Amino acid sequence: MIKYGLRVRGTEKVLGVNAESNDGAEFCGSMAYSLDNHEDNMWLVDTIENALWVSKNTTPWYNASYDTPINNYVDKDIEVVEVEINVKVISDVVELPSVEEVLKVLRKDDPLLPALIEQVEEYSLYDYKEYLSKVNGGRI
Repeated sequence: MIKYGLRVRGTEKVLGVNAESNDGAEFCGSMAYSLDNHEDNMWLVDTIENALWVSKNTTPWYNASYDTPINNYVDKDIEVVEVEINVKVISDVVELPSVEEVLKVLRKDDPLLPALIEQVEEYSLYDYKEYLSKVNGGRI
């Protein structure tokens, strides 16, 4: 799958997009979107024409949509980039540990471990990362 985005020339980072609520404002969309070099997501669109138009234009906040965001980088040296996305099913490759397995690693010295195993039904992403760190010798 091919998508298009923008980046500041000479960098590797594709510009991200920030979404803010226009809650309570009249005569505008419910959200305002703006390009941002400090977001971890990537602003990607389906056509090169859309990306090229956004690279040369900005949109007022009250009309800023995902496809036509506020662009504070118009005067900057930005370029259109092509991003290839590969979609691959990996659910068969990676198995999540059971709650019991996670608790046995994270709470191995806890005298209440048997009771915890009976009571706890799920673990958080934080717990899973801590589990992976301990199982993999500090690496996640």
